[in-house]
Amino acid sequence: MQYADMKKDLIKEATRLAIFLGVDEPRIVETNVVPHCTFSAMRAERWRYTPVSVEWEKDERTGKPYDNFVRTGRIGDGLAFREQHFSENLKKQWQNDLVLARARCLYAGVDDQLIQRYLGS
Repeated sequence: MQYADMKKDLIKEATRLAIFLGVDEPRIVETNVVPHCTFSAMRAERWRYTPVSVEWEKDERTGKPYDNFVRTGRIGDGLAFREQHFSENLKKQWQNDLVLARARCLYAGVDDQLIQRYLGS
């Protein structure tokens, strides 16, 4: 499941996840969970989703708590954010982690299409 899938059909993806997790009545997810998982609902209550133990916890300029963890809700925005905010060392670490994750998936026999979809080329 990717963010783009959830943007396209949140109810379908939430139901799939509920079934995977073994929820007895996956249809209750539609009424009890989905309304809280929309981007607008998460943005309105972003304080619930923002990590409190991160190094960028406070805005360096204002000293106020970081308030942009739930950013734009646009598909593909994560890459632009990463390019803007991650240091070169962190980007290298990210690339190394992707190589290791890809190798572990291959070793475990994960289908190559799934690896491509979630980890890229």
